[in-house]
Amino acid sequence: MTMKKKDLVTRVARWALLLEEFDYVLEHRPGNSMKHCDALSRNPIVMSIKNAFLEKLSLAQQNDAHLKVITEVLKIKPYKNFVFEKSLLYKDEDGTKLLVIPEKMEEEIIKSAHENGHFSVRKTKELVQREYWISGLEEKIKKIVSNCVPCILAERKSGKQEGFLNPIDKGDRPLQTYHVDHLGPLSQTKKGYKYIFAVIDAFTKFVWLYPTKTTNSEEVIRHLKDQQSIFGNPKTIISDRGAAFTSAKFEEYCAEEKIKSIARSPSELFFGVTIRRTEDLKLKEMIEEEFVNQFIEDRQSLREEAKRKIEEIQIENCRTYNKKRKSSLKYQVGDLVAIKRTQFAPCSKLLPKFLGPYRVTNRTGIDRYEVEKIGNHEGPKNTTSSADQMKPFGANDGEDGRDVGWKGIATRTRAAQARTSELRTN
Repeated sequence: MTMKKKDLVTRVARWALLLEEFDYVLEHRPGNSMKHCDALSRNPIVMSIKNAFLEKLSLAQQNDAHLKVITEVLKIKPYKNFVFEKSLLYKDEDGTKLLVIPEKMEEEIIKSAHENGHFSVRKTKELVQREYWISGLEEKIKKIVSNCVPCILAERKSGKQEGFLNPIDKGDRPLQTYHVDHLGPLSQTKKGYKYIFAVIDAFTKFVWLYPTKTTNSEEVIRHLKDQQSIFGNPKTIISDRGAAFTSAKFEEYCAEEKIKSIARSPSELFFGVTIRRTEDLKLKEMIEEEFVNQFIEDRQSLREEAKRKIEEIQIENCRTYNKKRKSSLKYQVGDLVAIKRTQFAPCSKLLPKFLGPYRVTNRTGIDRYEVEKIGNHEGPKNTTSSADQMKPFGANDGEDGRDVGWKGIATRTRAAQARTSELRTN
């Protein structure tokens, strides 16, 4: 018992000293016998809200056609494990009386439990089942949770990642495909260089590194022109979505140099490669015919072997990579999606992991889509994304599997925007 403990807290010790002059016996009284005392410690506002809720629930039960029938039957005879007490309909589940929620109030109850902490389906179900009974509860929770805007934008995609490895064709010769990217920012040199512009030949893995002061398209184009003067233009340039590679100037440069078409140059006799550039280089006279023929023959044999090795490695890479992947969802033009946040500013770890809603406007390749922003929220107006960086924006309700109830989503989007603003402020 409390009074026999060796270490008593100060308040209990004072009680012990005060009660020493009395003869008394301490008896334990269970909590279910102390309801009249509990009422004195309850917040009267909370009690008023609870009473108002019960009145609302009772009225809703009376107006629910299905529950009204059950109530009328219970007045005549028992029906399954339903119980009607004090104007409220309950369902007895293993000795626990749960309030039966009419259809009109189901969404309100589920949302209240879920939004208390934006819990998972399992946790939300546990919370609801503590006090309430709703038929087909789990499916109804799944539908509501899948359309919760803060959850759509904040949660990672579950299960295996989508999308299998689709190797890029390396061609059968060098200098056909370039991979380009920037490294940095690094420590600035005395001349102001703090980035490295890297150009990698996809076939040979040969690398060219150029120091740059910025990552803008002007410097990129200047270095590609330097490369062009020696090796000519590639057939394809592969880059990320960096501003330097999506600018109008870079697109104009590619169009002028015909980066996406095939052309031939006499300099192939020297390099064994079609050097593609706007001018026709006259290099036939540089090498004797006999040397050229032998050079081409030996080089072609080496390249065929290199191509075979590359294909073997790609097949093995695909096999290993695809073990932990699954097929990507296929999106149609008009689908609403959320896209993964790829740029994080300082102190932004608590921001939603996805942005949206966006609408799919075009499919540009294998598992790649163009999307446009819907509404006024964070994120680029138009961009491209891959299927593994996207997920459906809410549950599919329509016959075509793409109607997500725009009015409800728009309302929840505004709530998510307010939450995002709050996170940034904090």
